[in-house]
Order: sequence, then C-alpha cells, then structure tokens
Amino acid sequence: MLWTLSGPREVLLAKIEKQAHVRDEMAGLLPMVSRTATPASASGPAAARKNPFHATIEEHHGIRQDVQSLTDLLGGYRVGMETGAWRTWMREFSRKLKALHERLLEHFEEEEQSGLYEALGEKLPNLVPRTRVVREEHATIVKEIAGILASIDVLQPTFPLEPKILDRAREILYRIVCHERKESDLIARAYLEELGERD
Repeated sequence: MLWTLSGPREVLLAKIEKQAHVRDEMAGLLPMVSRTATPASASGPAAARKNPFHATIEEHHGIRQDVQSLTDLLGGYRVGMETGAWRTWMREFSRKLKALHERLLEHFEEEEQSGLYEALGEKLPNLVPRTRVVREEHATIVKEIAGILASIDVLQPTFPLEPKILDRAREILYRIVCHERKESDLIARAYLEELGERD
C-alpha cells in the first residue's frame, strides 16, 4: 500500500507553494532554498521569506519520501527469506528507520522553535484545540519509533523478525502520514487566511 498524498488539500498546497514562489520572484526576492543550505544565522531577503509555514511544507516533502521508502522496504519483506537476504533487509530497514527518527526529531524541534504553532493559533484561533492535538502527536510519534528501534536492536539476531514489529512499523508510518496531512491542512488554511488579510 502506498502512502503518497494525492488529495485536494495536497493540490491546494502545491498551488500555494507555486503562488508564493511567483510572488517572491515578482518582488525580486530570491527563491526559497533548502533548510540545509540556509544557516540559522542567515539574513537578507531569502532568510526573511522563509517563514514557518514554508519551511514546514518544504520538509514535509522530504519526510513523505522517507516514509514511502520505508513503506516500500516493508513491502519487500518475505517470510522464509534466505538468511543473507534477511540480514541485508534488516540492516537497510534499521538504517532507514533510524534516519527517519533523527529527521523527525529535528523537524519537530524546528517546528516548535520556529513559531509555527503560535502562527497557526494566531491565524486560526477557532482551531487552537485541533492545533494542540496535532502538536502533541510529535512526542508520541518519536517515542513509538524509538521503541521500535529498541525492539529491533534486541531482536536483530533472531530470524525471522516478529510480525508484531513489522505491524508496529506499518502503523507508525501511517500515523506519520496522517500527522503530516493534518499539519499541512492547518498550514493551508492559515496561509489562505494570510492571503485574505492582504487583499
């Protein structure tokens, strides 16, 4: 099962991203650069343009790719795999899950420190309870992934892997996608509010 996003909200987000890029070009601002290419101390038009909404949307794309890669890898697991293939699969799965965990820790911390949720609360005061619930999912998600990684470390020498570990991994990947969708929906609504205020 693929976890890619293809609903109306995602189409809206793509349009919003395109509108922001076109508006920046028309205003003479530099196009938004990746998070890793812009140091935290950067100043100037490009740094000023990168608000919490845009930074989060940019990172969501990379997270969706990581989740899809892990989902595809889970789809390749087979009971009765040859031992060598199993060990290769297990190393790759552990590596990718650990990388996703580290990325989410950094991403969630950045969202917390960037003022994203404060900006969402300001733009969408009627949705503050929903925003709070989405924000609280951060701790739950990283804790669950850490638990899966700990279980894998203990069970790695065993062959095959316990099915419940695979089920937990599938479940958390699904929850990450749901979380990103909810967050993207809130960002899209807040961005539309912002555009409405400027008109």
